[in-house]
Amino acid sequence: MTLERFQGIVLKLGNQMFVRHYLWLNYPNEPQRMGVDLIGQQPYGRKRLSSCDCGACAKCRHRDYMRAKRPKNRLAVELEESGFVFDRRIGMWTVERQL
Repeated sequence: MTLERFQGIVLKLGNQMFVRHYLWLNYPNEPQRMGVDLIGQQPYGRKRLSSCDCGACAKCRHRDYMRAKRPKNRLAVELEESGFVFDRRIGMWTVERQL
């Protein structure tokens, strides 16, 4: 994604909510990544971290089943269509920067 397109998306989001944007998330590594942090909104509706992440117990299987069946919110769908990917490690939407 080019810098001009990224800034256009950030401006549109900024009209609706508080947004932090980062132009160089992983400088000086390649490829460059840009990021959008939506302030005050939990990613995919998660309010807290899970107590268990083994993936094998009944609680984990039920949670994964419910996440798969639950529709994503509209903002997440639109960001994914634009090329953004949610990075759970840092907790924000990122996209690869192109010159």
